[in-house]
Amino acid sequence: MKRIKKIVISAMAALCACSNLAANEKIYLEISGKLLKAAKTGEIKTLAIIPFSNKNNAPQEEVDYFAERLAEYLQKDGILDTIDPSFLKKLGQGRSAEAFVYGSVFEAETCLKIIIKMIKAKDGRTLSVFSGEIKKELLLPKNVFDYGMAVPEELKLPYGEPDFNMKLEGNFHMPKEFRDAVADAENGTCSKSLEDLKKAQGKSVDLKAKYWTQKMREPGFSVKSLTRNPGSEFFDSSLKREFYSALKQYYDSGAKKLLNSAEKRLIEQIMRKEKEIIDECGSL
Repeated sequence: MKRIKKIVISAMAALCACSNLAANEKIYLEISGKLLKAAKTGEIKTLAIIPFSNKNNAPQEEVDYFAERLAEYLQKDGILDTIDPSFLKKLGQGRSAEAFVYGSVFEAETCLKIIIKMIKAKDGRTLSVFSGEIKKELLLPKNVFDYGMAVPEELKLPYGEPDFNMKLEGNFHMPKEFRDAVADAENGTCSKSLEDLKKAQGKSVDLKAKYWTQKMREPGFSVKSLTRNPGSEFFDSSLKREFYSALKQYYDSGAKKLLNSAEKRLIEQIMRKEKEIIDECGSL
């Protein structure tokens, strides 16, 4: 059981030592080398990597991991400045990207088929195209985890549905965005409810990390009881990384009791409502 838990936490933190890792290093080098050459030819200094398109229901964690690794390789030598697209609006026009990299990912039986393009922002001209295959890297067996739900049905506690507007002792309260998002979803305005949910997720990162650390240390916990990957419900990749980092930190600390009863009840309530919104509206 202890070994299983270590495998789960390593995979969720994207720190796994995979057998396919070495084989993929050549692909990352080949793609980044081709893009860097195109950037130099086109006099591109600032690049934004757009979230890759998952074309046929490939494991989303694989798609995200590939994009993150490619970004790492593109900025290794310091030739290019890479910007997370979520920061473009905050940075303003003075820090706009000169080109964008985006990819399409297709799942095959033993690999991911990828098409990567670099597009010049000013005129939409294609500066470079790469197509090829990359080995899958996740340790988790297919269909054990899926993308998009925070709490598996098997882990719900039998005390019933709490009052969504309940008051708890201490400083804990339901984020306003969650209340607004659920109301919007019920009224059919999914676009706003998903935006509210995205904002609210930032307020639940630490509680979720503590919740899942505690859950994984419970006697009898098994990866087979999960139907979704904890943390995959975060829309913002930076929040997802923050969650996995906190999860690893809490898990490595050896602590078994991280939440009091009020905190535990609150985060379970938040995750139920979060699931309702995602089930009703899908994802961003």
